[in-house]
Amino acid sequence: MNNNGWSLNEFLMGMGILTFSLILSVIIFDVKVKSALNENQNDIKESNYTYEDMENKLVEGTMKYIEKEYNEIPNSEIKVDMDTLLENNLYYMDKDPKYSNYKCDGYVIFNKNKNSFSYKPYIKCKEYMTKGYNSK
Repeated sequence: MNNNGWSLNEFLMGMGILTFSLILSVIIFDVKVKSALNENQNDIKESNYTYEDMENKLVEGTMKYIEKEYNEIPNSEIKVDMDTLLENNLYYMDKDPKYSNYKCDGYVIFNKNKNSFSYKPYIKCKEYMTKGYNSK
């Protein structure tokens, strides 16, 4: 720089560096924002099944499990949890239908009284819980 101020070359060089820095900052900011939005969208990615579907499949899995594990079904209450069904490949819907990064928990209470059977499924997900669910 001389005593008269900046020359045209120095001015253009400075503007070029400033412009390059500004463009680079915008690109980095854009990438960070898109990455954060993608993570949030992955968290809320909905599946093609509902909580009711999960409960119905829990009952189906429990029916198969009881047939497989019990030669004679006792006249009592049996609690079959979701993890047991998953381990025996009798159930596969353990992810929350609305928040695929979250695992649901659940179980089925099976009752046999003389000649009648009843199955009551219970699930607990991030924002949904079947009425009467007990975490014990």
